[in-house]
Amino acid sequence: MRILAIGDAGSLAETRRVLSRSEFEMHRVPAALAAVHMVRQIPFDLVIVVHPLADTDFAGFHKEIRARDSSCRDSQLLVLSPPSRLAELDGFQDDSRLEVFDVDLPQHRLAEAAARYLGPIRTAPRYDLHLPAQWNSHHGHTDDLSASGALIAVETGDRPATGQRLDLRLTLPEVVITLASEVVRLTNSPGDRVRGFAVTWVRAGRAELQRLEETLAIYTWR
Repeated sequence: MRILAIGDAGSLAETRRVLSRSEFEMHRVPAALAAVHMVRQIPFDLVIVVHPLADTDFAGFHKEIRARDSSCRDSQLLVLSPPSRLAELDGFQDDSRLEVFDVDLPQHRLAEAAARYLGPIRTAPRYDLHLPAQWNSHHGHTDDLSASGALIAVETGDRPATGQRLDLRLTLPEVVITLASEVVRLTNSPGDRVRGFAVTWVRAGRAELQRLEETLAIYTWR
């Protein structure tokens, strides 16, 4: 399951207890315009938005996410808003897959709201695996790794742009595999633990995926 959270780290902290669960492919961006490319290309199961947005109005963002060519046209939207701004969201009640919550609710209430949409699904667990990674002439390492993507840490040098396709070479314990990937976000905000970028796998051979899954399975049972 893929989750996209849009907003400042402080507001999203109330849902962190649920969102940090390792079985979800989690992406967070601080502003809506940085997420527009992502919602057009990646079918997120749940999109959490802190209202008001810092860089655009909610109506414009809602139009983007529900556009005919958007990959998130049918995604569940969970909007967190301060009490003083809740009335601004009344005009979106016709969207049956949008739910609004008071951001000042107790932490357990917000966590319960997020958990309702996540349910018991256990897909694409993320593991704290630091493996060498290479693309073009650049080097880094995985900060976490899953069967659907990875967070790549880059200590120095340039990083690929959001939306860029690249062949990422991962050095597993016994073999090097190459996975076609797409950069879905850069880790730039103060709340990010590493400097780097997140990728999702867009194309991979059966043998490469099998090798990756075998590595993850070994790590799971350590």
